[in-house]
Amino acid sequence: MVAAAFVSGAVSNGVAFWAFGAFAVPMTTELGWSRSAYLAAMTIRSVLSGLMAPLLGPWQDRRRGPQLILLGSAVTLGLAILGLSAVTELWQLYALYGVLGSFSVIGANDMLSGTVVPKWFVRRRGLALSLATSGTAMGALLAPAVVAILLSFTTWQNGWLILSLVTLVVLATLSFFIRTRPEDIGLLPDGADAPPPPMSGQPVAPRSPEEAVFTRSEAMRSPAFWLIVVGWSLSSIGLGGFQIQWLPYFSDLGFTRQDAAFAATAYGLGSVSGRFLWGVFTPRYSVRHLLAAQSLLTAFSVVLFIVVIVDVPTLVLASGFHGLMIGGFFLLRPLNLANYFGRQNLGAVSGSVRPFVTVANAFGPVCIGAFYDLFGTYTWAFWVVVGCWVVAAGASYLAKEPVRAPPGR
Repeated sequence: MVAAAFVSGAVSNGVAFWAFGAFAVPMTTELGWSRSAYLAAMTIRSVLSGLMAPLLGPWQDRRRGPQLILLGSAVTLGLAILGLSAVTELWQLYALYGVLGSFSVIGANDMLSGTVVPKWFVRRRGLALSLATSGTAMGALLAPAVVAILLSFTTWQNGWLILSLVTLVVLATLSFFIRTRPEDIGLLPDGADAPPPPMSGQPVAPRSPEEAVFTRSEAMRSPAFWLIVVGWSLSSIGLGGFQIQWLPYFSDLGFTRQDAAFAATAYGLGSVSGRFLWGVFTPRYSVRHLLAAQSLLTAFSVVLFIVVIVDVPTLVLASGFHGLMIGGFFLLRPLNLANYFGRQNLGAVSGSVRPFVTVANAFGPVCIGAFYDLFGTYTWAFWVVVGCWVVAAGASYLAKEPVRAPPGR
């Protein structure tokens, strides 16, 4: 499951997010669209995926649910990207990438690492998620380079065609290997064998310790759930609203596109490494303390962008350090829900958090962009990002693990 989550995250995030950004220049130049009109498709995609999340969440907890969702995501994402190779009007872009592609955000990008992998691990959950979530960071590293190679010998239309075939084949193949939980194939979490049924008159064989089981409604009645919603939503504003402004910000500071490429590479390497760096601490410290620390350090990394960057070395160092901190966020977020509310209904609980987070992420660039328009500089806009991460740290720290007796006690 970890390998499947890694590959799925790399392909879906790399193609549907990073490649979409990399194709922005040739598509908008040839078709005469503005950048904001092009990127609006991403907002549509995020909002719709958030609205669908509560409906698809419970399916992620069913025996064949994740398998069917990933297969459906492979088909819809593959068709959406295939359609992009022939678009000529904005409404076609919005219908394909925004509407049809929205299903894949949940099924191909976040479901395996956020819901399925945590069901397979308890003791080694932090390590498993470090490996699984690093796939999305690998997509950030590889996709822009792949698109650059494609555009060097063919058109953007053929580039989308090639990526659609790769996406469909890889994700559809992965779907046949997905199992929702280890018990479905006679195993226990962390790879242990399930005990054989006891013989008559013999004591029942011991089972692995079970976590507390929260239903979706029980989770939503806990203060921790809503503090998590606040923390993650503010983090998403700080994440999406910040990174999408990098290229224009670097340009305003006098850096070239090549300089920005160095920064993106440093960020990607830092983000991959950050999963493992923060994973080292997950067995030793509570997830709320780690999330609070990660959020504060991410706020500090944004401060570096405001006050430290003066040349290419400082640009690369700031970007790499930011990647290290963000890598922890993508690891700790699924760990937070799994540790707090248990494995059994994790998909349903996660699906209830997602609408708030995706809407915040979708409108983050708009909010931060509005501050830039108001003051004519990114300085105050980035201080708003710093504030979002600081408040998110407070919410994460206050979100204490809910207490509920495990079943049968």
